[in-house]
Amino acid sequence: MSLRRKLVVTFGGLGFMTLMVAVITVWSMMGWSDSEQELREHYQRSLLLQEVRARSSQAFLEVPEGLTGNDPDARRDFEETLDPAGRFFDQWADLADNESEFREVEEVRSAYRLAVDGANEAFSLIEEENFEEGETLFDELEDNEFENFQQTALQAARDDSDRRQEIRDNTENTRRTAQTMLAISSFGALSLVLLLAGYLASDLFTPLRDIRSGLKSVRNGDRHIRLTEERSDEIGDINREFNRMVAAVSRRERNDGTTASTPIRGNGGGAVEGGDSFEETARMDLPTRVALHRMISDMREEVGRVGGNGHSAEHASARLEEMAREVSRLADFSYPMDLELERTDVRALVYGVVQRFQRRMIESSVSLEVDVSPEVRHAVADRLKLREAVCELLGNSLDAIPDRGGRIGLRVRADADDGGHAPNLLIEVADDGAGADQSLIDRSFDRGESSYSGLAMVRAVVKQHGGSLEIESEPGEGTYAQIRIPLRD
Repeated sequence: MSLRRKLVVTFGGLGFMTLMVAVITVWSMMGWSDSEQELREHYQRSLLLQEVRARSSQAFLEVPEGLTGNDPDARRDFEETLDPAGRFFDQWADLADNESEFREVEEVRSAYRLAVDGANEAFSLIEEENFEEGETLFDELEDNEFENFQQTALQAARDDSDRRQEIRDNTENTRRTAQTMLAISSFGALSLVLLLAGYLASDLFTPLRDIRSGLKSVRNGDRHIRLTEERSDEIGDINREFNRMVAAVSRRERNDGTTASTPIRGNGGGAVEGGDSFEETARMDLPTRVALHRMISDMREEVGRVGGNGHSAEHASARLEEMAREVSRLADFSYPMDLELERTDVRALVYGVVQRFQRRMIESSVSLEVDVSPEVRHAVADRLKLREAVCELLGNSLDAIPDRGGRIGLRVRADADDGGHAPNLLIEVADDGAGADQSLIDRSFDRGESSYSGLAMVRAVVKQHGGSLEIESEPGEGTYAQIRIPLRD
């Protein structure tokens, strides 16, 4: 399993457990909140029912007062006492949650109305001064309708009390279930955290420390150190590349300046494009060192000539400036070359080159036409070295055009090779400058003729990519250069 997949699985499990803990927590809070709300509503139902019972009892006491004649306003007091009862019944009905509770409200309301109607009929007999019949009616009312109302209301209160107990039990069960689930998920999350810590310590941090230690050993001159290659993930790939790098460095140090038949390998692990042997690569390295020594020697001679044989300081300064550019060019192309292949944004590379020369082109009033085909997006290449190669060609074009004015074209496209197989990346640079004799262009590629020629370095970079460089030039007609490398996306 790759390192990325291991981390995704581990962190995914940790995220899942964390999400589970959050969901259970939210569910528990919502359950407790709903239970508490339901309890409050049932308490409120009970309070409303008790209020109706209390007011009804108080109101019915006014009937005997009317029969005895002690309170001439007994009926008015009766009605005022019962006036809020209708509102209480409506509020009680609004708090009902199911059909059973709605039916319970209607039963109590029906018994209440029967009792109130009987009391109003008794008050009517009293107002007609039919006290004997009114007293008889009140006795029947007290034994039947009023008693029925009290019993119905009492049973409703008991039912509400039982329902509240059920709600309390459900709330307690919800709390216990939530606590159990939280404990299990928290234990799982903690286990995953410990597992992740152990994994990072043993499977990631320890190999990284080994790699750091190996790099330190190589820096201190140890060429025999090797890292384990048993792993099949990215760490194993890094270890294998590390071992190849150390082996290559060791071979170069052993064979520096000598011949060998071992192929030199780039960072991708394959042989250098074109089948170049270590002997050929070593020969490429040798002229670079010779070139640097030759430049230093030339610098010394130039400095020694200043003031003698008509050799001016300006001439020496110009020569030194030219040599400094050649040293910079060598540093940019970095012989010997081990390509650092990577997926490169071709458009970004081209426009980065254009941006480098933008100020110079503006100052020289140079017209630049850039054409990048839509199908060209990415290519596997050494971004830095390919960029320097294009910069070299564009810089040569700028040097070849007049001091003011001139045109340069930079085109990038994809094209199939002669066999019509894999496509190639074509980078073309053309100018209408002074041009040069083709023989001079061809001789500039000869390392014996110019061991630090910029065009030779461009060709070496392109060849390392498995491609080719073509340059056509004619005096007074300008120059056309084409880089062709395999387009591996």
